[in-house]
Amino acid sequence: MGAGVKVSIADGIARVVFDHPPINLFTFEQFIETARIVEELAIDDSVRVVLLSSSNPDFFIAHFDVEAILTFPSNQPATTELGPYHRMCETLRTMPKATIAVIEGRVGGGGSELASSCDMRFASLPHGDHPGALFNQP
Repeated sequence: MGAGVKVSIADGIARVVFDHPPINLFTFEQFIETARIVEELAIDDSVRVVLLSSSNPDFFIAHFDVEAILTFPSNQPATTELGPYHRMCETLRTMPKATIAVIEGRVGGGGSELASSCDMRFASLPHGDHPGALFNQP
């Protein structure tokens, strides 16, 4: 495991933790690693629940790395098929296990798409100086 994603499995629960300081920017490498993990968990019969969370209470996933997006080819014809990111989200959405996003801080863009692909989303309420979960989606 690398690229700012950690996974552990115990008692049928897979815990996927995003850990890419300072704001959990979702990089291309982190996406590749997360997609691989999601594919493996989807077919792992020992896993009954997939729990997504962040090691940073201020950010679940801020958004996908815009600098990486700007390097993607832009002169391609429109496609009617899912791209790799949305295939990962669809695998998460349709896997035969409970999927849960635990959101404490900000979540935006691709992080919102990832969280929305889960069966359940639990968002923290404001407490003390912490504003709670904040959803940013255009």
